[in-house]
Amino acid sequence: MDLNFIGTVVSNSFTGHTVTAFIRDFAPDYSSFVGQTQVLNSAGDFSVYFATTADPTRHIQYGFSTVGADVWITDAAAAGTMVITATAVPEPSTYSLIGAGLTGAFVMFARRRRQA
Repeated sequence: MDLNFIGTVVSNSFTGHTVTAFIRDFAPDYSSFVGQTQVLNSAGDFSVYFATTADPTRHIQYGFSTVGADVWITDAAAAGTMVITATAVPEPSTYSLIGAGLTGAFVMFARRRRQA
């Protein structure tokens, strides 16, 4: 299965921290993983693409990782922030359900029309 994790970095004022978007494909026992990453160091669109292993027992994880110096909550403002919006992409099954619902409604409408 091909996965594409997309979104937009709206703003980034981090100092001394690196944010990475990732997709990981873990072995069934979590003993190993393969994946793809993209460093998010400036504002703009991002896309992380990964073709997963065709095995239903594997585990897929996606998200963000922040690496940098430890920061106390009282010092968080000086460390900066990053604002990210992710783009929701409907799964193919969503389109199938919509199509089946519309087809059923059309068939029901056509039957009622013939009966009238």
